[in-house]
Amino acid sequence: SRLLTLESVSNGVPETLRSNLNVLTTPSMSLLSWSNDTFVQSIATVDWDANGAGLNADLTGFDSIDLEVISIDLDAVVTWTLTDNNGITGTASATNLSPNTIVDFSFATDFTFDPGFNFNEVDKVSLILDSNEVDAVDASFDLVSFGMPEVPEPSTVLGILGITVLGRSLKRKNKDDQEE
Repeated sequence: SRLLTLESVSNGVPETLRSNLNVLTTPSMSLLSWSNDTFVQSIATVDWDANGAGLNADLTGFDSIDLEVISIDLDAVVTWTLTDNNGITGTASATNLSPNTIVDFSFATDFTFDPGFNFNEVDKVSLILDSNEVDAVDASFDLVSFGMPEVPEPSTVLGILGITVLGRSLKRKNKDDQEE
């Protein structure tokens, strides 16, 4: 568990107003909690970058980043930034998040990528939480994962194949009937 506390300082004396970002990871769960005291606004960033060495992750087989919102009490902005090995980025943001939902950030529709972005070598993934000039935002998140394109069920594929074969059979039968 890591806890980052940001304190404001007035005349060299820490004030009691705080912003906390807590990352808890165990073998069975992970949790990111973010809380701001009354009258506190903040921006918090979590970077996954192999401690500065770069992830060198190949994301070509994925189509989104999914984020489970466990709780959120006020409107905030959640932004994802992907950075490739050449420093080229792609970003996606969302607001109006609801508790107990999974937000899907689609690479195709939600992200804006700078020209030349390379999905083969992503070096950094950043999650930015912005209180959006709202005081005392509290939120917790779980299940940060990359989504894969949906693969149809085998029965769906067989159904489509069956309809295609049936359609060709009927077309051939109609053609044979017209020739007679």
